[in-house]
Amino acid sequence: MKKVIVLSMVLAVLLGSGAVMAQSQVSLDGLYMMGNGSYDAVSTKDWALSLNGEVEVYSNVLVDASFASSWAYQKKGAADFDKLPADELFKQDVLTVGAKYRLLADPSMAFSLGAGYAKANIAVNTTDKDTLDGWGIYGKGDVKFAVSPQISVNGSVSYTPAANFTFDSDQAGFAKIDKITGSIATGRGAVAYHFTDAVGVQVGITYSAVNASKGASGADYKGDFSTTTYGAGVSFRF
Repeated sequence: MKKVIVLSMVLAVLLGSGAVMAQSQVSLDGLYMMGNGSYDAVSTKDWALSLNGEVEVYSNVLVDASFASSWAYQKKGAADFDKLPADELFKQDVLTVGAKYRLLADPSMAFSLGAGYAKANIAVNTTDKDTLDGWGIYGKGDVKFAVSPQISVNGSVSYTPAANFTFDSDQAGFAKIDKITGSIATGRGAVAYHFTDAVGVQVGITYSAVNASKGASGADYKGDFSTTTYGAGVSFRF
């Protein structure tokens, strides 16, 4: 988690300095959401927060980043979803920081491809306080449509095919498991309405999935985690 905070601070400085250098449009947005999560065999109802930003540092070259965090407030019991006990935490964080190149820059549509660094953290704090940390290099594509001067539609997907993970637990006598391999995937879509050139509101949906395993058929470790959330928020461009 400390690494996530440090990277977020670096991102903020990078975006700010890029905006000064380029004197071009900066886009920032945030969504507050709810939806469903899956922590291996445990199904949850989640709250979530999604933050995204990009700045054009050179012509058609952009620095971008996203941070998505979800945490459970209910988990599925034998019959239905029940309130999560106060001493339990099911949480997923995914951070991406990278750059992309705008291949198509039409007034009504833009398409970009890029790459960067992705980091995921999964926390299941019950009795044993299990945590899975991973990182890797992702590829990304995104598209934006200007339906009108006030309305825009955007979507993005990223995939980290060769992520590296470590798994740890407070279970007595447990030895940390490293050299776990897997993948990190994210997806996002949103529709924004801007009251002015700078400020708007939006609705959107996000998806993230983290899969990790070690050993034949996951004999040493296997974990599958995902969230799908939807909600509303704000959008800024300047």
